[in-house]
Parts: sequence; structure tokens; C-alpha cells
Amino acid sequence: TVERVVVEDGRAVGVELRGGKTIRARKGVVSNADLKNTYDLVGRGLNEKFDEERDANLKNVKLCKSFVHVHLGVPASAIPEDAPPQWTVVGPSWDGPIDKSGKVVVVSVPSKLDPSLAPEGYHVVHAYGAGNEPYDLWKEFEGKTNTEAYKAFKEERARSIFDAI
Repeated sequence: TVERVVVEDGRAVGVELRGGKTIRARKGVVSNADLKNTYDLVGRGLNEKFDEERDANLKNVKLCKSFVHVHLGVPASAIPEDAPPQWTVVGPSWDGPIDKSGKVVVVSVPSKLDPSLAPEGYHVVHAYGAGNEPYDLWKEFEGKTNTEAYKAFKEERARSIFDAI
């Protein structure tokens, strides 16, 4: 896990991992984290222009809610032959706000388009709730992801995803 971006002379030159190991970049540092978490990895006062950009962006950018993702490998027989490679499920009804947690689920089976993505006789599935999972519900589990309570909560929150698959 990346703990911080290493900045020298105002330039990102690598990352420091949990445990203290540093990985130096050859050309630059690229982040796949969201905007806020990327900015949080870079200390203040290391590059004035970056600090100004961070402040402007975080002031003006509305952050979306979290996503719950499920990645699976399943026997090919679990996905009907005539199923599309991607589908969206809205439910259990159209009543209420569209952004209610668990209401919109997107399911992708990319191995229907490219069979080399899974072993013969299997499919890969990626499904997620469409940016509508309230992060605050998960805060009590920070540092406690190895507990039965966390596992049960995770299963409960992912139920609509498994239902959509």
C-alpha cells in the first residue's frame, strides 16, 4: 500500500510503501487513486503550484460516493449463452432516488467478448454499485477488516450486486 508520494526538488520521484520501502520512478508517478486520495499522498509545502492546484480542485470538485465492486471467476454455465457482455439492473423498483445505495448495478462479463480473459469453461465477472455507496457506513471498520462483523457487513452491502449478477 502506498503511504506517500516522494517529492524531491518539487518533483514526484517515487512512492513510499507501508513498511518504509521506497520505489523510485523512472519517468514519473502515476496514480490510479481518486483525486482526493491522490492529493492526500502528497505532502503540503513540497511544491507551491501543486498546493495551489490541490486547493482549487478540492474546493471546486464534488466528490462522488464510494463504489462497491465484486470481481468473480465463474463457470461459463453460470452465465447464459445469450446474455450480453454487459447489463445494468435498476431495482428493486424505480421508486425513490436513482442514487440510492444498491439501486443501480452494472455487470460486465468481458470474457464474453475476449475468451482469453478466463480459462476455458469459465467467465470473469466485474459488477459494481454505480457510485452510490455511503462511505460513512464503512468507517467503523477501518483497521478491522479481518473481523466477522466486517465480513457480514460486506456481504450485506454487496447483496444487490450478487442479485444483479
